Amino acid sequence: MKEPGEIPTASDKGWAWVVLAAAFTNAMLLAGYMKGIGVFFVEWQENFGANAKDVGWVGVIIGFFTSVGALLAGALATRLACQKVIIIAGLLFAASVAAGSFTSDMWQLYITNCIAGISLGLCLQPGWTSIGYNFHRWLGLANGVSSAGVGMGIVALPPLIQFFCNKVGWRGALQVTGAFMVMTSVCGVLVRPTPKELFLIKQRENTKKVTTSERRQRCSVTLESGVVVYRETLFEKLISAPVHSVTDNLGLKLLVQHPSFANPFVSTYSMLIAIAVWFGLFSGLSYSMAVYCARLCVPADKVSSSIGVVLLSEGVGVLFGVFFMGLIRDLTSNYDMSFLMCGGSFVLASVVVFCDSFYLEITERRRSTHKEDIKDTDHVTKSSNAEERKKEENANVNQAYDAEEEDSGKCVISIVSATNAVLQSDKNCR
Repeated sequence: MKEPGEIPTASDKGWAWVVLAAAFTNAMLLAGYMKGIGVFFVEWQENFGANAKDVGWVGVIIGFFTSVGALLAGALATRLACQKVIIIAGLLFAASVAAGSFTSDMWQLYITNCIAGISLGLCLQPGWTSIGYNFHRWLGLANGVSSAGVGMGIVALPPLIQFFCNKVGWRGALQVTGAFMVMTSVCGVLVRPTPKELFLIKQRENTKKVTTSERRQRCSVTLESGVVVYRETLFEKLISAPVHSVTDNLGLKLLVQHPSFANPFVSTYSMLIAIAVWFGLFSGLSYSMAVYCARLCVPADKVSSSIGVVLLSEGVGVLFGVFFMGLIRDLTSNYDMSFLMCGGSFVLASVVVFCDSFYLEITERRRSTHKEDIKDTDHVTKSSNAEERKKEENANVNQAYDAEEEDSGKCVISIVSATNAVLQSDKNCR
């Protein structure tokens, strides 16, 4: 039986798997649109007479504001529950996508995609947060499956959007895609609040007992995983068609940087494809692992906010990565230095994460050793105190025994004295 105030445990069964399917579908639709929006770039250039730079800012805007929306979702989900946030944000996202079909200038597209980005982040982040409320034992597997929806969306949705463009034009394609994105709200309906989520929301509303001790437990900046996502997005935005997969671990990051260094030495398109596949195979899971680590490194009531911070770091990479890599290309007249700097950032991030994990492991061992020493000291102290108490009890018993013997002796002497007195009195009478 659970004690009052104890956080309920996730079920890992039943409706939890329905929530996982909803989170997978949600991630597939949202990430698929964010990566498939490039299909419209050529159409917008021809329709609005814009250059590639102006059109490219649409992708940057939606990527950055997705991260901003994810950060806001961290605050909203802890107060309104994930289900409500996903439903409302999903409807707003679908409406903003469809509204893009009625634009007549690039600045209008910027506004609609700004709204789409914020609502996309508001919808995506609670979907991943809900996984932690429904899974405990299989949390790692569930997190990987939900993150795999990103890769599935990148593969499946861009061709579908291109098909819509060919059939009904880019305006019709945006309207159809917007209607299709209403499915995100349907997925939100399936994300039922769990006892664990409701407990944490109620606990957050209770401000009578506020403690800051939990903030000092394993709150390393690098374990927040933002540094991992940030430098990954620098490279992701540098190449035109990133390949994503779910086959990586944080320990394999040293393998990821090799393709980044190898790109300047690639001389054929087939070699570039091989390098891209290699990069995708070893970098895909870093995204899901970043979210998973964010769950492990913060208290349960801070998970939603921590995932928002991780996604915000991606937005920083999206916003500044394109600018700096383009600037380096302009200064050097080639992409060699850009690729080398990206590879170096991978190595640096790998070293930082490794050193931080190593430091935390050593610290944890020292804490365990210190606790054992304290237990041994307490045991010795208790043993010494027990011996002293035993000696004191024995001394008290001996003292009581001596006192009893002394009293007995006095009593005997008194009796003898009284007897002698009686005998003497009797003798005098005679």
